[in-house]
Amino acid sequence: MKQFLALLFVALLSISCGSKSPTSSSGSGGFSWNGPLILSAVENTSGSSGSAFTEIATSSGPVTNAAVTLTYSGTPAVLAYQFSTSYPVTASGSVTVLSMAYYTNSSFTYTAGQPYTITAVFGGSTYSANTTAIGNINFSAPSGSSLTCSWTGGNENVIDVDESSPSSAVSVYGPNVSSPANVTLLGTHGTVFTSLDNLNSSAFSGTSNGSYLVTSASGSTSY
Repeated sequence: MKQFLALLFVALLSISCGSKSPTSSSGSGGFSWNGPLILSAVENTSGSSGSAFTEIATSSGPVTNAAVTLTYSGTPAVLAYQFSTSYPVTASGSVTVLSMAYYTNSSFTYTAGQPYTITAVFGGSTYSANTTAIGNINFSAPSGSSLTCSWTGGNENVIDVDESSPSSAVSVYGPNVSSPANVTLLGTHGTVFTSLDNLNSSAFSGTSNGSYLVTSASGSTSY
């Protein structure tokens, strides 16, 4: 959820500032898109549990009746509508309201290496995107001043090393670090955290710039 909200912020920033940002609507003082904006994440929450989140954004009010589905090797999971909210967004000097409708499901098994597809049907159109789940995170036992972290898949990966002894220090590897990754340990005690993402930033054909589908997993080990 935390990673999803961070990517939501980046997507909203790209709408306001990006080269393909919404264009002003003649005489309206607002803007229009080539289509809606869809932001979606499939996350490994703990063990084999998974959570799926999808935000649908428009400038014409919240989409509260979409049929949103996660398809994978198991039984398709329906994402249920939860709530809506709005954000003011600036484009070409004009400010308008971006309406966001939020859909979730947390009752399916997350499996690393498995393809996932999110499909959203609303407004007479069908929008679909797919990606592969990241996961299988493993840490080697420390050897001298280093250890190895490995995982399956991913393209936005970050590794944080929090040292606690003999002094406090933080080291960051990434983004975009590849597996397997060697981590240098500066102290004798601390924790290694991974924040791993497999991002499809060209997702949901027919939607506006900034739409994406991401799978996310995290892990940690202490030494």
